[in-house]
Amino acid sequence: MDLRETTVAFGKEGEVLRGVLHEPERPNGIGVVFLHGWPGNRIGPHRMFVTLARRLCASGFHCLRIDFGGRGDSDGRTNEASIRSMMADTIRAVDFLSTRPAVNSLFLLGICSGGKVAVGAAAVDPRIRGLALWSAEAMGG
Repeated sequence: MDLRETTVAFGKEGEVLRGVLHEPERPNGIGVVFLHGWPGNRIGPHRMFVTLARRLCASGFHCLRIDFGGRGDSDGRTNEASIRSMMADTIRAVDFLSTRPAVNSLFLLGICSGGKVAVGAAAVDPRIRGLALWSAEAMGG
């Protein structure tokens, strides 16, 4: 199956998020945004995000792997990042992925603090239909 991976950038000057969009040959209507942990990036530990995004894409899923602001290739300063800023970045990624014409259902996959971010984003955005949480941190303070 032919898989298309494209580097993407979205946002306004100084606040641009960057990532990789995986677009399937035969879409199934589902989009997944991958959310890395605090010190991570869009590749994920041991390239887990890359491997899973490619496998999901081969099964028809649109996948978007982003770098949160101040991490990886995205704009911003790492020392200014917070769970709230990561939630805002997640909503921006959901906005971006929801513009794909073949995506009508959105899910988040978060690892470590990315899991906490996923829970917070899902609580405020009704477009998010479900979560997959890997090694998620406890919620609270």
